[in-house]
Amino acid sequence: MADLEEAVIEKGTEVINFLREECRIPDEQCEQLEALITNTEDAKGWSPDGRELMERVEDVAKCQPYMPHDKYAEMLVIGWSAALDLMKHQRKMAFKKVRTLQEDAKCPAELMDAAYRTRDELDLGCAKANIRFCEARFLVEVLQENPMPPIEELRKKVDEDWAAGTIGPPNTDGFDDEGRHVAEGAERCVNQSVAARRQLGGVAVGSLTDTRLTGRFPHR
Repeated sequence: MADLEEAVIEKGTEVINFLREECRIPDEQCEQLEALITNTEDAKGWSPDGRELMERVEDVAKCQPYMPHDKYAEMLVIGWSAALDLMKHQRKMAFKKVRTLQEDAKCPAELMDAAYRTRDELDLGCAKANIRFCEARFLVEVLQENPMPPIEELRKKVDEDWAAGTIGPPNTDGFDDEGRHVAEGAERCVNQSVAARRQLGGVAVGSLTDTRLTGRFPHR
């Protein structure tokens, strides 16, 4: 088991160094990741948390669009593989402990319940970690068939989309405080003015017609 733990620490450190050096992830975030695979208090029974590390790695990477995605996918495979190997061993030991306790007729109920919970948590954790591992392997295959464009090209595309208003904050040029287009607002005002004049003209014509027919102005 010690070899599996060392593998998690080694591969996890490799993944973190990749984030720091090639993805420009801030040192503060990288140090938080390192704490998951570092026994700072020299505690007995401590084990590196490879699953938590890789889940956070994926969360951190979502905030960094400019990075070599093909190598990132490979790092996910490396990290998840090491984490999964350790979790499988821990799961195996948890099942073995449950069987041992079941054979002891004097085993306290609370101890048995705790063993069941640990076994079930590791069993479910292995299933989830295996899914993430398979997703990472699939991502590697996809990027091998359809490589991502160079980072410089991606940045240029983002700059162009930003300037065009396709992405980023809304372009407020040509709009008033209420979000209405200035040109459309001006045209709307002209149309309303023309309609009002036509309405007044209609009233005036109607009044003139009444005057001609009756000889008096209509009452208002």
